[in-house]
Amino acid sequence: MEEKKVGKEIELQKKSPPPREMANLGDLIPELVYKLNNHFASVIGYAQLLLFKMTDQEAKGYLERIIEEARQGSQIIKSVADFARKRKPQKEIVDLNKLIKMALAMEAPNLRFKRIDVIKELSPSIPLTQGDKKK
Repeated sequence: MEEKKVGKEIELQKKSPPPREMANLGDLIPELVYKLNNHFASVIGYAQLLLFKMTDQEAKGYLERIIEEARQGSQIIKSVADFARKRKPQKEIVDLNKLIKMALAMEAPNLRFKRIDVIKELSPSIPLTQGDKKK
């Protein structure tokens, strides 16, 4: 039984990159983000060009969906880069209502696509608080 456990640990060590390689991976993330966002920008740009030429409403809807998905993909890549930077949380004054509105705006296309209606009932009396908007 102990031999199997040791064998699995050795196998895992062989598969996982050494710490030096992991550090290099952290150095590659900004370049990866840059390259992926260039591709997303191209997809968005070409889809927008097609959008203006389309007369078929159903096809326009699909193109709008492609544009929104590419924007969301770009945002996800940026979020991964922010997370990988391992920056210290930066506390600042945060308006929770504004933060909720921004989050809902980002998710609106996905919610519409899934036919989910969101009812916003935000309180104007919620006090400002401290937090990190990026986290």
